[in-house]
Amino acid sequence: MKSNVNVAQDAVSKFGGVNTGVLKGSNVSIGASNISSIKAGAKLSKELLLDLSDLATCIKAQADKFTDLAAIIQARDTQDRSRFSGGK
Repeated sequence: MKSNVNVAQDAVSKFGGVNTGVLKGSNVSIGASNISSIKAGAKLSKELLLDLSDLATCIKAQADKFTDLAAIIQARDTQDRSRFSGGK
């Protein structure tokens, strides 16, 4: 097993295009309704959008760590290979 920075970067690059800010600015419109359950549902929907935005931000932050970890492991693999092959 070996680590490959390029594979790690490719795997996490999909998260780069996720715009988490778009969820935070979202408004849930219920029109002119004054039914309390609809108002509560709209409030809940807005809170859910904020939570989803926070979750997406957290996932992206964790994914970014994979490329750093892959680079560290790849460097260690290179050192081990050199040491085990007698420096060749």
